Amino acid sequence: MQPLDVGVIFNIKSIRVKISISLLFFFGISFISPYAKEFWALIISLGIHELSHIIAADALMVRVSEIIFLPIGGKIKLDKTKKISYMEEIILSMAGPFGNLLAFIFLFALKQKLPMWEEYIDLLASKQLSIALFNLLPAFPLDGGRIFLMWLFQNLNIIIAINFAALVSLIISSALILFGAILYFSGLLSPFYFIFGFFLFLTALKEKKDLPFMVIYDFFNIKKRFSDSDFWKVKYIAVKEEFVIKDILKLVDPKSYIILVVIDEQGKIRKFLTESEIFDNMIKKGLDLKIGQI
Repeated sequence: MQPLDVGVIFNIKSIRVKISISLLFFFGISFISPYAKEFWALIISLGIHELSHIIAADALMVRVSEIIFLPIGGKIKLDKTKKISYMEEIILSMAGPFGNLLAFIFLFALKQKLPMWEEYIDLLASKQLSIALFNLLPAFPLDGGRIFLMWLFQNLNIIIAINFAALVSLIISSALILFGAILYFSGLLSPFYFIFGFFLFLTALKEKKDLPFMVIYDFFNIKKRFSDSDFWKVKYIAVKEEFVIKDILKLVDPKSYIILVVIDEQGKIRKFLTESEIFDNMIKKGLDLKIGQI
């Protein structure tokens, strides 16, 4: 189990809330840290960010099933029973950064009314802007990374899309670690950018392992957008019984419907498997299942 998976879990009504041990650790040291003000400004900004996602989900009548608070921010899991369109996915992803930008504008206006609080308002406003821009980076699990991955799914097969998105995520997080460390030791910035980069790197590694399961649902959402036409292009693929089911992800095309023709060693047809049957078994029995075991 990854360190980021360990945490405190409780429920608020029907929403499962999870707080990572790493974040609780930073909570503790914030009281003795010289960066306490920055830390709490970040926490407030992240709270506004996640609340904006929840408000958008509620407006679209999508139920939030789980909220996970990590050192790099939050992660919201949605109820999978409702079909979510591509545009709704964009709205849900952009709601967080948009909420931070609105808060930034509000704080900028508020500063004119409360000049005595200018120092604190400036600090909080700067963190709102930082969180908004940070989350627009094309690295998962950030909002920009989700949008980037959805765009890749429409143009590439799932495995290539995941690997490319993971590579971009690791490059961005590595750059944040490097430049964050340089700027911190140069006395130009606080250590938060370095810390964010480090945890983003760890989370990107974990997400790369989990994404093949997570994107099956997203893949069906993509295909739903092509289902309005009166006909589909059918793609027949002949495979042997030893063919591993996860390799199907390399062959899927959002604009085609796949039917597997399963053959034995003599080349005789044993059975046909529809795309729905393949993905149902992938979810229930795992990615290493062989076609002959279905």
